[in-house]
Amino acid sequence: MAGRLRAREAQRMLDTPLTLGQFEKVVTRVFDDPAVPSKTQFKNIRTRNDVLRSLFEDAATQETIRGTAWAGWNAIGEYLDHFASAKSNSGRAARSLADSGAVIQRKTDAYKLLTLAA
Repeated sequence: MAGRLRAREAQRMLDTPLTLGQFEKVVTRVFDDPAVPSKTQFKNIRTRNDVLRSLFEDAATQETIRGTAWAGWNAIGEYLDHFASAKSNSGRAARSLADSGAVIQRKTDAYKLLTLAA
């Protein structure tokens, strides 16, 4: 039963168009950006958002799903798993595979926001 439900949710996300503007609003909510960031925060947010925008709009990994809610979720997951700063490669791998923590919470938040939009 759960597998069929997830398949339906995935198909609905694939069938739901997502604009860059909508994607950027999801990113802001998922990463809980401050309303008035410091200079350093602003620079870090801009760098992160540039990578996320590139993943969403240009990455080969999004080619067949580009412009959909599914692509938005995958771009955020790809960023968290492969581009977000980490102390080491093993630490990056461990946090990406963990059942709890900030990375899984952000992925879950993105999924919820994007399935609600679907």
